[in-house]
This record gives sequence, structure tokens and C-alpha cells, in this order.
Amino acid sequence: MFKYLTELVIETKEEKKLVALKRLLETKNGPTDVVLVMGPGLEKQAVRLPFKVTVDEEKAKSSELTNQNVRLSNKVAVAAMLKTYSIDAKGVRYKASGDEMSASRAKNTEKVKVTFKIAENAIADIGDKVVYLRVINPTGGQEVVTDENDSKFRGDGQDLQFTAKTNINFTNQKDQVYTVYWNKGSVYEKGTYKILLYADGLSIGSANLKLN
Repeated sequence: MFKYLTELVIETKEEKKLVALKRLLETKNGPTDVVLVMGPGLEKQAVRLPFKVTVDEEKAKSSELTNQNVRLSNKVAVAAMLKTYSIDAKGVRYKASGDEMSASRAKNTEKVKVTFKIAENAIADIGDKVVYLRVINPTGGQEVVTDENDSKFRGDGQDLQFTAKTNINFTNQKDQVYTVYWNKGSVYEKGTYKILLYADGLSIGSANLKLN
């Protein structure tokens, strides 16, 4: 009948080598199945014990821990998402003095002005951010004022094109108003436009704009 290492008195040089080998394996590879035992004839020898169950259990624990970390990271990412409110999109025109006025008719509209607020979020990073504006016109096409290469950005896991963009300084202050303009450079079509906002690679709000 075998007796395990803990029951043995380590005496010879060879036995000490076996013990040192076992400790080395444990240090480099974690728990090992190499053990020193005493056989039926009282000889001391190194043997391997079935270790598969232990390895599989450790792998399962490691996999579950990894999954838990991924789920936690996803929850934090969702919690850190910026959320907009009080989104207002309207056409504007300008007096000779430079003063800005609202414009409800497409033919009088010189620019589209989009204002919005960002909800307080203690987890979100404060500081400079780029807000992208995508505009879908009444015919269902996207309005892009720059060429394809210059207007690309990453949003909701896709390569998208923006209509306009602006840099903001997110301070996490309640009711702070942010603004982005879209200057088409040509006559605006009549109808309802879809206004979409993105930041940090995610959509953060939308609104509709109707020009008569």
C-alpha cells in the first residue's frame, strides 16, 4: 500500500531530489500530480496520480471568472453611456446684423441647429468629446457634406458617415446645453428629417425636424 509524501521521512539524496523536482513543478506550473510515495516493498518512488479532474475544475473556475469579468465590464460600459435629453432640432436663418432667427420653411433655412443636454453620469469620463450628427433626409437618404473618407466614424459597432460633428467639453453638469450645426450649403428639401447623435462610439439620442 502506498504512503504519501507527508507520511515519509526524507532521508537520501535521491529522495531530496524528487521532493525538489515536485516543488519546482508546482512553482512553474501550479499544482502537479508528481508525488513521492512508499511502495509495498518499502521502496520510495515518484509516481503520477490522476490529475485530470483537478485540472478540469481549475479550467472551469478560470473560465467562469473570465465570463464574470466580461459581464462586469459590459455593465460598466452600459452604465457609462452618455444619454441626451431635451434634444431640439430646428432650421435657422440670419439677419443682416448676424442675429440668428428660427426658420420653419425649407427655402428660408440656412442651417440646421441641434441643441441637447446630457444627463449626469458619475461613471462617464469627463472632458473633451466628439459628438457626431447624422441626418437622414425626407427621402430616406443620408446627408453627407464631406467626401466618404473624411466623414467616416465608428458608431454602434459599424462604420458610419456623419453629416456634421462638434467638439464638446463634457463637465457632467446638469442642464448644460450643447450645440451642433449642419450647414448643407444648398437648398433644404421639404419634409421630416431624422436627427441622430453619437458619442464615444454609441448612439446617444435622436429627434425629428420638419421643414415646410
